Amino acid sequence: MTPRRKTGLRIGAYSLLILSLLAGASCGEKEAKDPAGAGTEGDGSLQADPLLADARAVGSLTMELRWADASRQSQRVELFRDGRQVWARSGHRFAIESRVNEQASTRPVGQGVDDITGDGVPDLVIREFTGQPGRFVFIVVGLGPEVREIATIEARHEGAFIDVNGDGRHEFVGTDWTFDGWKAPASSSPAPRVVLTFEGGAYVLAPSLMQRPEPTPEQIEQLIIGVLRSNEWQGGNPPPALWGTALDMMFSGHPELGWSFLELAWPEGQAGYERFLGEFRAQLLKSPYAAALGL
Repeated sequence: MTPRRKTGLRIGAYSLLILSLLAGASCGEKEAKDPAGAGTEGDGSLQADPLLADARAVGSLTMELRWADASRQSQRVELFRDGRQVWARSGHRFAIESRVNEQASTRPVGQGVDDITGDGVPDLVIREFTGQPGRFVFIVVGLGPEVREIATIEARHEGAFIDVNGDGRHEFVGTDWTFDGWKAPASSSPAPRVVLTFEGGAYVLAPSLMQRPEPTPEQIEQLIIGVLRSNEWQGGNPPPALWGTALDMMFSGHPELGWSFLELAWPEGQAGYERFLGEFRAQLLKSPYAAALGL
């Protein structure tokens, strides 16, 4: 049987837009719309704030972007239906276009879809950067008769809505950054893959969609050799590949193999294994997915 093709985000009949909040954003609360997008100027008077971009049609709604206040330190994105505001969110910077300038390079930030949750209602996905390097959240907004915020998903560096199993619904594929900066710089910190599926009105972990074939004995041997030969042992520190490989095994359906790998890839005669194992276990329990994975 030919496996069904995995599909990423696609532009559907509703031509929904992805918004990407640039670095330095703060997660604002929903707020009421000022008349004509007014902002309070220095003299205390209210003056109309011009739109920062042309109003856009989002299904049956209209989306506008304007300054959130007179200081122009933050912006506000608003959704309207028949001239009435039905949803708003403030943040440092929003980009309405499909590409943004980030770190001196222009790159795609996403596409729109019809219905990513599979409930028959079109959705708007907003990507919001928190202001901390590499950290952002995805906000899923349902565009039904009642416009509502369905979910907020924290992410680091990467994340995408993908139809993993070909059932027509989009799962969220991201990473778990519980070990970010743990015994290693953030740039080399391992982050195992996670898949979230929409069930019961929320995105929850889908362990069955994270499973991968168990490595062969030959592959495991090569992984062990790679860790043992790491130069980082010379400084008395285990390399991130040690716990990174173990985490990948644990998060892909092979927890027992992951625990065994930690011991097998620890050099004979190298002190500190029991202490490392205890610290690793304590850090792992901080993961929001540890319980669901039986770790």
